[in-house]
Amino acid sequence: STQSTWGFKARAVGRATGRSYRNPHPKKLGPKVSHGELVKQGAILVRQKANKWAGGINTFYGRDWTVHAATNGVALYKVLDTTEGPRTTIHVDPDWRSFRAEQRLRSVLGALGELPDGRRGRQL
Repeated sequence: STQSTWGFKARAVGRATGRSYRNPHPKKLGPKVSHGELVKQGAILVRQKANKWAGGINTFYGRDWTVHAATNGVALYKVLDTTEGPRTTIHVDPDWRSFRAEQRLRSVLGALGELPDGRRGRQL
């Protein structure tokens, strides 16, 4: 019987009282800025729980492996071939004006089909 001696229902036995433990809140990990995006000093570039993305030039790690920008500039992602396999590193280039000019030039040349490597558009 579910009635107790005091006249109200007792808690059901064998059934979970809360369901929150089954579906934890999302951690929102991963890159927060894309390649070529302008970032300010201290901006979060990548949130991660282990060293999946390596911090490069003008970056620093937070206490939970979050990669931050150490200076103002443009975020650059580079894939390096290591003995363990490919490794993505994130750099912040403070000379963002020359990077934007190169992007614009590539865009124009790509539209005209003039890129020497056969690539089109804003690909780097």
